[in-house]
Amino acid sequence: MFSDSADAKKVVLQLCWDHQFQFAGYYAAKWQGYFDEAGLEVEIQSAYGKDGSFSRAIDAVAAGRAQFGVGASDILVARDKGIPVVVLASIFQHSAAEIYVRKDSGIGGASDLTGKKLVRRPGDLFEVELQAMLRAEGVDPNSLEYAPIKRGVRHYQQLASGEVDAILGYRLTTPFMLRKLGVDFSVLRPMSYGVDFYGDSLYTTKDVIDADPAMVQAFIRASLKGWEYALDHAEEVAERISKELPRVHAPLETTEFNLGQVEGVKHLCPYPHVELLGHVNPERWRQMHEHLREYGQVKGSVDVGELVYDPAAWDERISQRLTRLLTGGFVAVGIAALFVFAWAVSLRKIVANRTRQLVDSNSRLKDQVLERQRAEGSLRESEERFRQMVENIHVFFWVREADSGKILYTSPGYERIWGQSSEALLADSSTFYDSLHPDDCSTIRDTLQEGLANRAADCECRVLRPDGEMRWVRWRVFPVLNAKGEVYRLAGVAVDITKRRHAEDLLRESERRYRTITENLPGGMLLLDGDMKVVAANSTFKQWFPETEHDFGGHCYSLMGQQERCPLCPCSTLFVDGEVHTQFKELSVHGAMRMFRVIACPIRDNEGKVVQGGVMYSDVTEEVKLTEQLQRATKTELLATMSSGIAHEVNQPLNALKLWTTGLMMLVENEGRVEMPKLLEQLGKIQGAADRIASVIDHMRMLIRKGDNVEVEVVDLNMAVKRALTLMSAKLAYHGIKLSLELEPGPALVRANGIQLEQVVINLMVNAVDIHDTYDRRDKQIVISTINNSSHMILSVEDNGPGFADEPDKIFEPFYTTKSHGGSMGLGLALVQTFVNSWNGKITAGASEQFKGAKIEISLLKGTVS
Repeated sequence: MFSDSADAKKVVLQLCWDHQFQFAGYYAAKWQGYFDEAGLEVEIQSAYGKDGSFSRAIDAVAAGRAQFGVGASDILVARDKGIPVVVLASIFQHSAAEIYVRKDSGIGGASDLTGKKLVRRPGDLFEVELQAMLRAEGVDPNSLEYAPIKRGVRHYQQLASGEVDAILGYRLTTPFMLRKLGVDFSVLRPMSYGVDFYGDSLYTTKDVIDADPAMVQAFIRASLKGWEYALDHAEEVAERISKELPRVHAPLETTEFNLGQVEGVKHLCPYPHVELLGHVNPERWRQMHEHLREYGQVKGSVDVGELVYDPAAWDERISQRLTRLLTGGFVAVGIAALFVFAWAVSLRKIVANRTRQLVDSNSRLKDQVLERQRAEGSLRESEERFRQMVENIHVFFWVREADSGKILYTSPGYERIWGQSSEALLADSSTFYDSLHPDDCSTIRDTLQEGLANRAADCECRVLRPDGEMRWVRWRVFPVLNAKGEVYRLAGVAVDITKRRHAEDLLRESERRYRTITENLPGGMLLLDGDMKVVAANSTFKQWFPETEHDFGGHCYSLMGQQERCPLCPCSTLFVDGEVHTQFKELSVHGAMRMFRVIACPIRDNEGKVVQGGVMYSDVTEEVKLTEQLQRATKTELLATMSSGIAHEVNQPLNALKLWTTGLMMLVENEGRVEMPKLLEQLGKIQGAADRIASVIDHMRMLIRKGDNVEVEVVDLNMAVKRALTLMSAKLAYHGIKLSLELEPGPALVRANGIQLEQVVINLMVNAVDIHDTYDRRDKQIVISTINNSSHMILSVEDNGPGFADEPDKIFEPFYTTKSHGGSMGLGLALVQTFVNSWNGKITAGASEQFKGAKIEISLLKGTVS
């Protein structure tokens, strides 16, 4: 424990929390004898009593139980309540209040907190910093969802478990606890958004200062000296705190906990800039007061001149009181001399003159003191503005010696960009090059040489962070000259341009992909503006239309040899309705006419307005020829398929015609004459047979000649099946196949093309017959069904053959066939699929559940008769 000197002034320092490295400087001043040297016997009291009770430092100092205390924003609240507290030194130059989020939460800044769930501490002064930070970023605090804080470790478990998205924590405690729970976290600091409160500050009361200003100044000097020692010997002090100062609420591992606070304390001081230890800027306290008043924590105004302790100003007030007493004494002596000694008139004049000299001298001294105070105040404010600027902007500002290369100053931006502590860089500047990409070290050295040669220079380099992330940095170097005009220092700024470089890389990659895609397209591509002028064209289009090269920027229709826009131009139309349009156009390419499919697509801006048009040209000349050939071949195959059925249908009436004609001839030959009734009867039969033949021929002509008519109409699916059966019955009988019809009762109305629908049924029946030919069995069966299914009618054709050997969908591919005898081109089912798709129907192939053979189903939209 602490050792006390025998003859010393006894004072009490009341801490705002339990014993920990947060207060290391005061312990070090005690242990190293700095308080003893100042003639002070200091008792350092924890905020927690042995019974676990908690004492507020402000209450203890206000009641006189302690002469000194440690606090922050609560000092301003106490002052607002009339307690005459005075700030002596701000040990922590920054507040320890921070917001902690999980790294996997996607929260990268204060603006991302909108709609998130945050643990709230109602009435806590830390909340003022949170609210100010949110408003500085343009975030409405009411847009967050708040959850009540839980006690102890459960507070940190709220974040670890994902119960909340963020917690308000303390830099010296929260990181340690979250790491213990295995939470990978990120930190949002109010100071990064221009909300920079002072942290732990040493304070006393006006009465203590008035009673013994020398003691107060001695306490400040000894404390700051102790802080310097503690920061230079952090591990030693942390371990001693853990051993000698037991906590009421001890963490799991006290030594580890105190060592874990070292980095945070050094950042808050900041260290090693020990010349800033205890620095107090009255303007920052005034700004803190404004924030507290804005959020209702204080009501009145504050005189920062009385709030912040200035020894010179305090001594000046005492000097003024002594001057008044001294002046009064001289006047009294003069009056007494006037009445007692007449001859003392001359002495009175001497005394009066001397008094005037003293007053004048005191006035000049006062003016000098005030002038010095104003100069020091201006200097402090200037330094403070500069410090806040370089510490809050997201850049790395640095200063180094020109000759030795020693780093003299680094801003907090180094930690943000490099991911390393500034302490390591200040201790050994050569470590800077260890963090650079090997290929960029020479670039940085060349840039520094430019600065040493009294020339400003800049470059871009890559930084390799300890976490494996690579950052791009824009590096700018400036020479600093001495009075002789020589470069004696270098200063510079480094800005993180990673996002910009990534955006540029993505843009270049996007452009590369765009060029690769457009240049390797099998067709031509044009990019048009709103005036139908060519903005870009790929190489294929330029090969087809060489005029593009010398007429780039002209209208697209001029490339086609036209003076005006094409009729019904899809490119022009897309700028009107914003839709995709397709058109077939015949164009001249190298003197030969070619058929093109033109697809025009709109390109929109961020507001959805069509600003450009992308036009694809596909040469479909061969495709059109192939389609025509396919249609002719399909008709030929369909004719061959129906030939046997047609022969059967025609042969029956022909045979009857021959029979009745022969019978009539025999009657004439045998009897010489025929009775009129008998003659009319026979002629009627002959005419009926001839009509039947004509009907079959007409139906065949319709199937062949009208097969190209794709007009969709309402037709009876059942009737189409029956009519197709008239042409297939002979083929089914010849192959010994039993056909079963399971048709819906009544008309089965669907939307299709009537002639094409009969062709579809015929093709499906022929396909089933041909499959049976590959499978030797006696009980050959085909079942044709029509099924009413909600908004669709289903046509099903099943057989008990071998089924599909390959994937069922292959049977719809053109020229695919399973028939080994060479009697088919493999176009029948491809044509069936084409017909069905043109009716907005759907066709599928699979296995028959009833027969385990093949099954093909066609789903068609229902139709209604108007």
